[in-house]
Amino acid sequence: MDSECVVYIVDDDLSVRKSLSWLLDSAGYLTKSSPSAQEFLDCYDPQCPGCLLLDLRMPGASGLQLQSMLDARQVSVPIIFISGHVDVRLASEAFRAGACDVLTKPVDVDVLLERIEEALEKDRQHRRTVHTADAKRQQLDLLTPKESEVFQELLKGRTIKQLAAQFEITFQTAAKHRARVLEKLKVDTDAQLIHAFQDCAAS
Repeated sequence: MDSECVVYIVDDDLSVRKSLSWLLDSAGYLTKSSPSAQEFLDCYDPQCPGCLLLDLRMPGASGLQLQSMLDARQVSVPIIFISGHVDVRLASEAFRAGACDVLTKPVDVDVLLERIEEALEKDRQHRRTVHTADAKRQQLDLLTPKESEVFQELLKGRTIKQLAAQFEITFQTAAKHRARVLEKLKVDTDAQLIHAFQDCAAS
């Protein structure tokens, strides 16, 4: 388990919060608990890796409503719902909105720990994807307007000769543009560029 990750617990039942916190603390997880959706929102830091154990039914904002609030804020924390009675309709709604799982109280310890590990891994993968996308954007921001145009054509597999003809420049000038694009994007070949940046092709 990752000691830097936080397992957030949101449940209006104090005894449930205490038992879950004790269980997860004993298993080596860092936990933070809240009795309501609003209190969770007030203290939640989206920069902190983790997952959320969320009661499906609560006074005030329900678990599904909190899930919707997080989605509106573009917060992608993985959610594991827990409920004393799992309603099929509510569970289906939770899954459609991206929940990792819906578990019934009292929660089976082994299943809970397994689902938490899966949720934390999902969060780690998402953060790696976001980090990679941010790094790509920073690299692409280094390109001049002309280099950006050349970059888009290289993604289509254009050769230097084709670049020269398209932009009505000399072969040597096209080669220099290509070389600068590859250098700024830290790749050695056109194939490497396409592999690394194919998701950045203009629509």
